[in-house]
Amino acid sequence: MTEIKVTLSSPKIIATVTQGMNGKTAYQSAVTGGYTGTEAEFNALIANIPSNATQVPFTPTDNLSSTNVQTALAELDTEKAPTVHTHDDRYYTETEVNNLLRAVNITNTPSGNISSTTVQGAINELDNEKANKLFATNLVTNGDFSNGTTGWGTFSSTISVVSNTLSVVANGTSTNGRTGVLIGSVSINNKIYVKARIRVTNSVCSRFQTTIKTGIGGSGLTSTENQILTPVINQWYDVNSVFTIIANSATATIEIFHLYADSATANGKVMEVQYVQAIDLTSTFGAGNEPTKEQMDKLLSVYPNSWFNGTSEIGSIGALMRATLGVQLVTPTLLNSRTGTAQYVVSNDGLVIFRGTASGGSLNTNIFVLPENIRPIATRAFPISANSAFGVVTVAANGEVRQTVGALTNVFLDGVVFKVGV
Repeated sequence: MTEIKVTLSSPKIIATVTQGMNGKTAYQSAVTGGYTGTEAEFNALIANIPSNATQVPFTPTDNLSSTNVQTALAELDTEKAPTVHTHDDRYYTETEVNNLLRAVNITNTPSGNISSTTVQGAINELDNEKANKLFATNLVTNGDFSNGTTGWGTFSSTISVVSNTLSVVANGTSTNGRTGVLIGSVSINNKIYVKARIRVTNSVCSRFQTTIKTGIGGSGLTSTENQILTPVINQWYDVNSVFTIIANSATATIEIFHLYADSATANGKVMEVQYVQAIDLTSTFGAGNEPTKEQMDKLLSVYPNSWFNGTSEIGSIGALMRATLGVQLVTPTLLNSRTGTAQYVVSNDGLVIFRGTASGGSLNTNIFVLPENIRPIATRAFPISANSAFGVVTVAANGEVRQTVGALTNVFLDGVVFKVGV
């Protein structure tokens, strides 16, 4: 602090004025609150905030032109709330609001397209979907052979089914025996996940493989094939792949075959097949968001034999996140009378993500303690929702996770995200 003496004459008065300390700038306050950008970036961000509503980009439309869910959402994002609107004067109680927001009250009717063309109608449709669910369709009909050989064709072979296992017997007219099933239309550059369980009952098979073609024995629709070389007699193999389609086709077919040195060797040889599945990843997850083969293997692992028929929920957004990160959610031991569903996950690049609830207990006591290898380098503070109001959770360098501000009921840890060692 600085002292400044001021002398006034007529009459002569001497006064001492103490200058206070300078306060924090807006940028310094933002950094204290967790902002990590530079001061120049912060100033540019502030400068770009519209000063009045007329500066907000506004492209009003009355109808939706899109019928696809994702593009319809993009259209809705370009809308602003109307400048004039009407509503009734009724106030909802907190209990009523909580009941309206409960996920169990949301009707789940999954669909790929929006039938409504008005904004309100489209919103109502979207409100009937559970945002955290993922659905996929098995393009293969009768992939478990519960309906015999229905839908399956042959090339240089005969087929039969016993106990949900398809037998493909080469007839000696070629060096291989093939079978296949139509999966319908596919689009260029789309990624298709294909899985099948396969074995041969002989020791002279050169290889067996799966691929996608325009029909059994037709032109290839992928640049690669998934094959098992010199398979071991009677050993089952999970032959799982992600294929990229190289041409549009309305008659795409999953083809599975076994190959031998010559047609005489192939004659009478048997390949057995179970649980065939094909999922269009691009149509299901969107272009650029397709899971890898390994991630799909994990998502499907919750099903018996990693297989389902028709359209089914293949998990939640959290399940996809776990498959993408390559780790499972960890459920820590809650301390000091805390109860809830608190969990965390650590990504391969060291990002720690909290989720769930941890209510009860008291402020400034440990909710749980993180292992030594996934802690920040210094104490970090994060805003959270505590009984629908502001709260704060801190994560210390010693791993202690504490709530320091807010109510002790309905405490949500979602939003606590930090990098290990930062």
